[in-house]
Amino acid sequence: MTRRTILTAAALAAALLVGATTAATPARADEGATKEAAVKALKDLAAALEAQDFDKALTILLGPPGVPPEKLKEGAGKLIERKEISSKGVDILADKGKWGSGEEVFGADKLKRYATALKVENSVFYGLKHDNAEALFLWEKDHFRVVDLDNIGKLE
Repeated sequence: MTRRTILTAAALAAALLVGATTAATPARADEGATKEAAVKALKDLAAALEAQDFDKALTILLGPPGVPPEKLKEGAGKLIERKEISSKGVDILADKGKWGSGEEVFGADKLKRYATALKVENSVFYGLKHDNAEALFLWEKDHFRVVDLDNIGKLE
């Protein structure tokens, strides 16, 4: 068994212990969890929000467990007006942002509340940050979900 196989098996076992399904088991970075894939998720989210397609936005955003979709749509509708995200800001963040594991970008302490709420390990998160603009991602099988974002629409 290779080191990669052992790590993937350990991640699967950890996910099963916390009640996740294999479909939600995050993949290793070399299996598609790249900066380009994260930027695509942000661009798709910005486009959906700018078009007020909140159903599409909720396929990208990962809200807190137990929050009804209607409540999430209401919050998603305010992300553009609050300048939490914009297409231009995503382009700047993609160009200038620091990319890496969630712990590399944000530190273990910040991730703890997200990991606890979503019942996953800190190691499943990825981050992209530039100045005060940031996005936190969770890799789900073959795509990223945006867990949190701040100030991306304020980048100029």
